[in-house]
Amino acid sequence: MAQDEPLKQVLETLVQLVESEMPGALCSVLLLDESGQHLLNGAAPSLPDFYNEAIHGTEIGSGVGSCGTAAYENRQVIVEDIQPHPYWQPYAELAARADLAACWSEPIRDRQGKILGTFALYYHEPRAPQASEIELITQLAHLAGIAIEHHANEKALRASEEGLRAERDFVDAVVEAAGSIIVVMDREGKIVRFNHAAEEITGYSFEEITGYSFEEIQGWPIWEYLIPEEIREDVEGVFNNLNFHRFFRSAI
Repeated sequence: MAQDEPLKQVLETLVQLVESEMPGALCSVLLLDESGQHLLNGAAPSLPDFYNEAIHGTEIGSGVGSCGTAAYENRQVIVEDIQPHPYWQPYAELAARADLAACWSEPIRDRQGKILGTFALYYHEPRAPQASEIELITQLAHLAGIAIEHHANEKALRASEEGLRAERDFVDAVVEAAGSIIVVMDREGKIVRFNHAAEEITGYSFEEITGYSFEEIQGWPIWEYLIPEEIREDVEGVFNNLNFHRFFRSAI
């Protein structure tokens, strides 16, 4: 999952709020990358930079610290004393250098239960959580999940809108570059697009023709350009038929 400023600010605000209410706690939010295999820094302003840099990109797995294990096994992992714990043996020296002695980690999930990352509390001394703290870390991970999921949904919506805009721009470019007359009507039969070739060939501009229906321009000089003579009678019959059905529906 890509990290950007709006999400980072939200997560850092959450982390700082927790730290202000829990003296001695150092909070960390790690986010799963798009592959779902690696943890990336989300927010950990109170942890040393060298520590954050060292764990950034860590592959999740059983026994990979508190957070790597929590994300991989989808469960809360409480390590009361880092140095002797088997999960932390590969990182014991790093933790000692950062003066970290305990780490409690909770998976961050979306509403469907998919793992998004981890929410962790570190302490400078070995420490076991109280029941109220276990409940709190679960609630905090839930709040982080809401923020991350909302950000992901907003990002997907923006990408979808940008994709639709690009597709529309491409169609517009093709229509305008076409050498043949292209006229587009809406559901009411009104002309809503009149490409450049149509303007050049007929002598009418888009502004002059837009909003008119085909039946309204029957008899205009433009009609002979739009509808070849050999099919004109058939086309006029179609529009007359459409008008009949439109009148019939409105009468009902």
